[in-house]
Amino acid sequence: MYVRGHKKDYDEWKSQGNSGWGYEDVLPLFKHSESFKSVGDFGYHGTNGYLSVNVIKSNHAQVEAFIEANKELRIPEIDYNGKQQIGVGRTQTNTINGRRHSVGKAFLQLARNRTNLRVESNSLVTKILIKSSKKRAYGVLYMKNSVPYKVKCRKEVIISAGSINSPQLLMLSGIGPKSHLKKIGIPVTKDLSVGCNLQDHPAYFDLIFETNHTEPEITLRENIRNYLNGFGRLTIGGNVNALAFFHTDSTNLSESPEIEIIMIPSDISNPYLKNAHRYTSESFDAIWSKVKSSKSFTIVMVLMHPKSRGTVKLKSSSPFESPLIDLNFFSDNEETDIEVMYQGIQRTLKLLETKAFKKLNASLVYNPLPACKHHQYLSKKYWYCQIRQLTTTLYHPVGTCKMGPDPNKGAVVNSKLQVHGVCNLRIADASIIPVQTSGHTNAAAIMIGEKLSQLILNKQ
Repeated sequence: MYVRGHKKDYDEWKSQGNSGWGYEDVLPLFKHSESFKSVGDFGYHGTNGYLSVNVIKSNHAQVEAFIEANKELRIPEIDYNGKQQIGVGRTQTNTINGRRHSVGKAFLQLARNRTNLRVESNSLVTKILIKSSKKRAYGVLYMKNSVPYKVKCRKEVIISAGSINSPQLLMLSGIGPKSHLKKIGIPVTKDLSVGCNLQDHPAYFDLIFETNHTEPEITLRENIRNYLNGFGRLTIGGNVNALAFFHTDSTNLSESPEIEIIMIPSDISNPYLKNAHRYTSESFDAIWSKVKSSKSFTIVMVLMHPKSRGTVKLKSSSPFESPLIDLNFFSDNEETDIEVMYQGIQRTLKLLETKAFKKLNASLVYNPLPACKHHQYLSKKYWYCQIRQLTTTLYHPVGTCKMGPDPNKGAVVNSKLQVHGVCNLRIADASIIPVQTSGHTNAAAIMIGEKLSQLILNKQ
């Protein structure tokens, strides 16, 4: 999904001392990479970039009802990558002819024959080489087919391993919290708050609705034919047809949204969901056992700006051992996160009161959760319990190599993406994001790559 986030997200980055990262600074970068192929607010879209962005085409009755129901609740239909984000809109994705248009396809394939580019696949970087006396990066060690290799550089080492593996690699190389590295037995090169400030989008997948509407059955052959022709349900990632963004206690359309709701016109009761989000068998069966898949749909509710912060830490000094990830959901002392999630559920349930949902005879599937049976069913305490039990990751980790001017306040890189106190080392991925964006992190991560290329070309 291609969701940039809200103007205020980037202005907040800038207000924290990150010059060049305000919305007016980054909008040209979004537009530069984009080739927008659909109807939208073209003042906010690019049409000549390498990355194809399209709006999902769907005439599913449940999707139409979702859009109309939100409009009844004064949530306008919009291009959420345009002037405002509060609203409802069909999903925008980086696809071309119904197939994913990844950054690898959009950018790397075009450059693959350049003489100054070499891509090593099936390789794992195990350490950044740093001259400790000068604190200067000069290369990396990596493993391929169980064989170690060393690569040296004349200019810079740029890390783009993501919000989990970038902090892991830095800590393995001696850059990270001093006390943690000493505990693991790694010599400290630079004491920085690497792996701190972890943020994700807490997601609640368990608002399931049933209707009196049954979509016509489509055979496997028809689905495959449609896919090969570039349309149909197999071309819609995760079957996500529409998104809505809203603030729980404000009708101001210029506000940054607190909640995103995702419309999936089907139930998602399959082993993939259970395994991907670590449901217990008891919880999964309680929530999904009564769902009639042919007439149901799912609304996923997502908290945009959690106040809780987690960590990524090393489990050992081995680069082959996965790090320890603690998302630390709902740990904020004021319980703001869980209250906003609760208010988001109450707002989402108001869709049931709209003409559009009543036309489908839509109703919430009520399946009490055994772990919360000591609370009155559907009371606030019950919802708090169920939210804590079932909220899971949307796989949008950010912030573990936070961008900011002051390493004493948790910053790992500066506004030029250079690691504080280590020469010739930069990071360019979602780990540098200081505060989570209002939406899926794909678009923001691509923009960060554009920003780094601009910095390098301008010799900054």
